[in-house]
Amino acid sequence: MFKLMLWQFKYSWKKWLGTLFVFTAAGIVLGFTFIGSFSTINAHLNNGRFNPVQFFAIPAIFGVITIILIINGVTRLLINSFSKDYQLWAVLGANPNQLSELVSGQMMLISLIGGTIGYLLSYPLTSSLYSWSCSTPGMKSFPHVTMYLSPQSFVFTILSVGILTVIVSFGDARRIFVGKQKHFFKFRKIRKQGMSPVRYLFSFAGLLGLIYLYSLFFQNPVQVQSMFSGKDDSLVGTYSNLFLLLTIVAIIAFILLAPLILPFIVRLLFKITSHNHLKTFTTAYYNVLSKRSFLKSVIVPLFILILFTSYVTYLSIDLANVSSRRDSSELIAAFTLFLGAPFIIVLANIISIAIISSSQRNESIYQLQILGFSFTDLLSEKCLEALLYAGVIFFVGIVNNTFLFEAILRAAQNTGVTVKDNWFSIIYWPGVISIIAFLFIVIIDIAHIYRMSTRNEVPEVIE
Repeated sequence: MFKLMLWQFKYSWKKWLGTLFVFTAAGIVLGFTFIGSFSTINAHLNNGRFNPVQFFAIPAIFGVITIILIINGVTRLLINSFSKDYQLWAVLGANPNQLSELVSGQMMLISLIGGTIGYLLSYPLTSSLYSWSCSTPGMKSFPHVTMYLSPQSFVFTILSVGILTVIVSFGDARRIFVGKQKHFFKFRKIRKQGMSPVRYLFSFAGLLGLIYLYSLFFQNPVQVQSMFSGKDDSLVGTYSNLFLLLTIVAIIAFILLAPLILPFIVRLLFKITSHNHLKTFTTAYYNVLSKRSFLKSVIVPLFILILFTSYVTYLSIDLANVSSRRDSSELIAAFTLFLGAPFIIVLANIISIAIISSSQRNESIYQLQILGFSFTDLLSEKCLEALLYAGVIFFVGIVNNTFLFEAILRAAQNTGVTVKDNWFSIIYWPGVISIIAFLFIVIIDIAHIYRMSTRNEVPEVIE
């Protein structure tokens, strides 16, 4: 199995190289945490109220959540990319566990390489970011720590990236292979929707938990404080903890329901738009709807980014009122600290998806060329595909932010805090991120169309 893993990695390393960006980003995030933490501990400055270790741990919390969710999509895309190889090995007698070992083993190899690169890149980032943060008003009391590379921080970074990758990728791969080979204990009508009965059960539980947490914002503040606060927490701190828990449960619920929700939103967008005047819109619609793994891999990380950015915005500007009570540089530091890790990882994931799906994009373009699509038709079709992806991102982002902002309004009312934002704020981050996603997908597709149009000679269509 180990020789086979190395052989396939040597044979297909270019596709696996696409995941290097994700694991490099993971190495940067975890390297930031461990370099800063071990530098602080070795300098004996990890005591007292102003403990820098807590500062360095925050990106790891948000980063690890993002990494786990992104590895799921990357694993699924890689399995689809190598589907012919895995089908052949399954015919030759390989069981789901052996195929999962192949996937997780190769993911581990590339994660170790990416983790090492990310660890080295994180050193100047850690030193400069902590020095700059200590100059902000809220962190001037923190001690100055000299950052340095150490064997402990390197080993912990590499082990964290490698172990996390092996566990998550093996579990995801095994679930995919078992789902394709075993059909008992599954109801066909339910499976047509892309979800198993067990997933429906967990999705229902997650949705109930989300509704319960949201309802707490409308209950008596004294009862809420007794449930979600520590000994020294204020009422604002209580609602901050509840708001964070609501955000995490919203991520879990969306991921569980994504196979059911995302195709429904695509169909809804197709029905409500005037597509009869665009002959390529129907083709774009079916292309998006048929590539559900790609749809989920694109939408879920961007939804997480929207959720985190909206969470930090509403928490820092509205509930905690950092912008009115402190210097603007501290607000920038808070955004960098909380959103830096998810942003880097999601950006790396988009680049990885573009590389991994390049062969599928080329195949799709070539099929459309054979069917008689001109260069202009291809551009129109791919632009409409990108518009559908951006529309889904914008839609789920606005729906999410509507509930988040309403929760903030209730929390502010219960704590006597003045909210700085208005209802127009629910479209800020969904709009920005959906536009970025649209431009990125369009640029990638245009590059593929241009390359395919200049290299391939399309057979003439017989009239």
